Amino acid sequence: MTNLENFRTEFPSGAERDVLRSLFFSGPLHDGDIVSKAARSALFERHMVARVNGWNALTGLGFE
Repeated sequence: MTNLENFRTEFPSGAERDVLRSLFFSGPLHDGDIVSKAARSALFERHMVARVNGWNALTGLGFE
């Protein structure tokens, strides 16, 4: 099983989907504007969100 297939069996939780949706529609967001910091951190660990100097944005995997 590839990493992508493994990822799809562990689809993001409701809070993680909210973070993905907000980043998709509102572009890069500052830490203070993220809906759930815990969900953002979980997505960061799964390489779906990038973090730079307090800003958060979707990665290519986050767009999939």
